[in-house]
This record gives sequence, C-alpha cells and structure tokens, in this order.
Amino acid sequence: MKNVIIISGSPRVGGNSDAATEFAVRELKRRGANVEVFRVRDETIAPCIGCDACMGEREVCVHRDSAAELIERVFRADAVLLCAPLYFMGVPGAVKVLFDRFYVHYNFPKGLKTPSPQRKSGVVFCYGGSPDDVLHRASEYVAYCFRDLGYGSFDAAYCPMCKDKSTFSQTDEYQNRVAALSDWLVSDETRNRSGVSFGIERDRFADGAEPPEVTAARQAQAQS
Repeated sequence: MKNVIIISGSPRVGGNSDAATEFAVRELKRRGANVEVFRVRDETIAPCIGCDACMGEREVCVHRDSAAELIERVFRADAVLLCAPLYFMGVPGAVKVLFDRFYVHYNFPKGLKTPSPQRKSGVVFCYGGSPDDVLHRASEYVAYCFRDLGYGSFDAAYCPMCKDKSTFSQTDEYQNRVAALSDWLVSDETRNRSGVSFGIERDRFADGAEPPEVTAARQAQAQS
C-alpha cells in the first residue's frame, strides 16, 4: 500500500482546489493508497528565519509546529500531491512559506538527498487563466521543492478557467486529468504522463553538489 500525502494549498474554503483535493483523495483510495490530507490554511506554519540551525548534524528546524511534522512525513511518504490555485503567477503565500521550510533537508555541507524516480510528486493547479510559461515556472518550482525531499519524478494536471467555485466539480475533463495523475502517482511507471521536463534531473542536485557561490569562493581561496 502506497502512502500518499496531499497538501491542500488554497486559503479559500469550498473552492476548486478543495474539490480537486477531495476528488484526488477518492481516486487514490480507490487505487488502494493510504491518503493523508494537510490543509495549509488550518495549520500553524512559522516562516523560515534563515538561522541555519538545520544545517547541523541533526537537520532539525528550530520551529516545532505543523510544518515541521508535515515535512518529516512527506520526507518518508511514497508520493505527494499539491492541490492549489495560482496567485500572481505562483503558489499562494502560505504554500511558499511552507516550502521555504523544506530547507531543513537542503543541506549542502552533507550532500543533498539523492532523489528516487520511484518516489513521485505532482501538482494540480486550478486557476483563472495564465500563460504556459507561468504554468511551467510554477510547476518547476513545486517539482524542485519536492525533489529536495527525495522525489525524483514529477507531473502536473492543469485546470484553467476555474473562476466559479463549482467549475472543477462540473468539468469531466478536469476530473479525468486528476484521476490520471492519481493513477500515475501510485503506479510503478516512473516516466511522467505529460512528457514535459520540469528540470529536476539537473546535475546540481546530485549528492555533494554545492551552490555556485560556494564553488566560486572555494576556488578563489585556493588561488589566493
């Protein structure tokens, strides 16, 4: 049985993202998955304060709140799915605050986690209307955040023109997209359905990688 965590990222109650979340729960359970839902709006999530305390050996965040507990569960799950709207070309603010906290596992001194293609993540975006480049950038951002927690495969389902709260519930095509994404999340197939590259295969995420500024400083010190 696959353990799947759904992060519901909409601040609005009863909207399309909520409908997509509930639909995904049903689809995943129908496929035999154990599903847990984390609603960002109902939880206490403190912002990352850049203290670097988590860069020590224990990788423990100084904040002991809902986010700290969720991140550790996501780190150990088989699959994770974000259901959220697009706000001003990106994820809602509360989701960004949560993703900033993923930094607890982004530990360059000890080497980044090697993502496994068998661990899959995805996103369902419900939105009014955004160009393709905005969708791709937002999806790539989500994919990168989940990759830091070890997820090596990613795909997305898009539900545009969701300007009315009932749009998702009344649109079979959107439900089919989420059903297909749910099926992929718990399947053994590692190639994503869309065939789109979301950039998570880039070499800078290999074990022992370091940020460009760290590399430049180390090289400058070696030459001095």
